Amino acid sequence: MEKIIVKILPDGSLKVEAEGYTGNSCEEATKFLKALGTVGVETQKPEYYEAPLQTEGVKYDG
Repeated sequence: MEKIIVKILPDGSLKVEAEGYTGNSCEEATKFLKALGTVGVETQKPEYYEAPLQTEGVKYDG
């Protein structure tokens, strides 16, 4: 399950954490938060370096 966790730190800065995303899809999902202000330090989790899940071409006959 994909989710975005936003924490407001005591100094007023934000800590944004994206969970459940692979590849750089987390960047697109959190882009709207970066528009709020200056980005400090960015770090990538191991999932960032995984290939995104492929959903195109999958057919469901349910």
